[in-house]
Amino acid sequence: MLDKLRDPTKNKSSVKRFFYLILFAAIILTFVFMTGTGAPVGGAAGGIAAVVNGEVISFRDFSTTFSRQESQMQQSMKNIPAAMRSMYESQFGTREQRAQRVLEQMIQNKLATQLAGDSGVFVSDKEVLTEISKMDVFQENGQFKASRYHQLLQANQLSPAKFEDNIRGDIAFSRFQRLFLNSVKATNADVELDKYANSQKVSVDFIEVSQDALKKGMKVDAGQLGDFKSKQMDKIKTYYNDNKSQYTLPEKVAVSHILIKTKSQSDEDYKAALDKITDIRKQITDSNFADLAEKYSEDTGSKVKGGSLGEVDKNVSFVEPFKKAVFSLKVGELSQPVKTRFGYHVIKVTGKKDGRVKPLAEVTDEIAKKFIIDENVKKDMDALMKGEDSSLTKLKKLQADYGLKWKNTGEFSLSQNQVPQLGDASKIWETVSKALTTQATEMVESGGKYYLIKVKDSKFEAAKKDEKLEDKIDQLSAERTNLAVQAWVDSQKDSASIKRNLKVFNF
Repeated sequence: MLDKLRDPTKNKSSVKRFFYLILFAAIILTFVFMTGTGAPVGGAAGGIAAVVNGEVISFRDFSTTFSRQESQMQQSMKNIPAAMRSMYESQFGTREQRAQRVLEQMIQNKLATQLAGDSGVFVSDKEVLTEISKMDVFQENGQFKASRYHQLLQANQLSPAKFEDNIRGDIAFSRFQRLFLNSVKATNADVELDKYANSQKVSVDFIEVSQDALKKGMKVDAGQLGDFKSKQMDKIKTYYNDNKSQYTLPEKVAVSHILIKTKSQSDEDYKAALDKITDIRKQITDSNFADLAEKYSEDTGSKVKGGSLGEVDKNVSFVEPFKKAVFSLKVGELSQPVKTRFGYHVIKVTGKKDGRVKPLAEVTDEIAKKFIIDENVKKDMDALMKGEDSSLTKLKKLQADYGLKWKNTGEFSLSQNQVPQLGDASKIWETVSKALTTQATEMVESGGKYYLIKVKDSKFEAAKKDEKLEDKIDQLSAERTNLAVQAWVDSQKDSASIKRNLKVFNF
């Protein structure tokens, strides 16, 4: 089998063509994410984010990847109504949690590539160059152009050796996947079962009973608050002094900008954008910035608000040149044209709030509520976890006591990897299946949370489009292969030498 994997001229099956399509997409995405972020966010280029079996993940690569994902997150939020934005933002977690996820994914990718290499998969220099030559981003008029290749890499501070090594790893890992293919390859019967699962549509109502959910639902009355403060003021003061960082408000600035975009990263396009933004800047007075932003700015999200980006602090995920300019300006001051990967900007700071520490008197009630809620929730959750026989009754009582509301997953098919909003834990799927059978309210514990689950709707909706059998087998086989590889990589983590630099989460 390894001989076939090492020789790219053999094994010309449709499965291989399918994997090559995946490979090409992955390579292009790799290039985009490595080159589309501009300068890295903070830190020294020579720093280390992690070491996986002796191989370094640099701080530069980590911060570039993190910056890209932050930009994507911000972009995805632009079309969400302001009233709903906070709900969606909470799903991304804190900045530190997002940084941790990025580093863990990079560690996973590094380990997977190493495992591919350890399996004896060989990729020649010729194969690497062939794949690069096929990439649209390096082509002009359908032909690979070496000067464009080197220009783009140089503009984004990437060496050809580094980029080609990344592609070599992608090709090797794609072949490594095929080692798992024979054991998980789909059959005709699997295709029929998948069709049925895709056609079975389900909608589930659920209530989450967890510490977080109970804390949000619990109400503290004035009597409880007064009683706790009269007896536990020393405890409140100690907590405040030990956790002042929680009550520190950072400096904030109100910022507006005008953006002229570039069509590409070429010097000619940047010069055209610079000429245009320079001319606009000459027209700006103390009173017409918003009008000019509405007229000229090519940032569709802010131009309708006169260029305003709102109030931001230093944790904002702006690209570095823009962020640096924002926090160097005085109120009312206009920047010189600022170059970023988007084009050229003129920036104006319209207001500033100094950072401060909230005094104890301002947060005494907040701290007292925290202690009251934490103690009551812990008591109720501990009681819930004791005794299996009455758990469903206890869950329903907690739902009533805390005013927890039923939510709905929305419609999903039985072929999906996870139940929307409830995760992909096998226990969740088992409980949904049971609820489908019993048509009763069921309960399940998953990840330290408890759920009440009942099926709201279930219907059969025949597939409208018949795919070719061979294509569907290829698709299911690819999905199973990816899951098998993921499980294998996860199983190897325990025996791998992985060192993380936890300081990178505070960059």
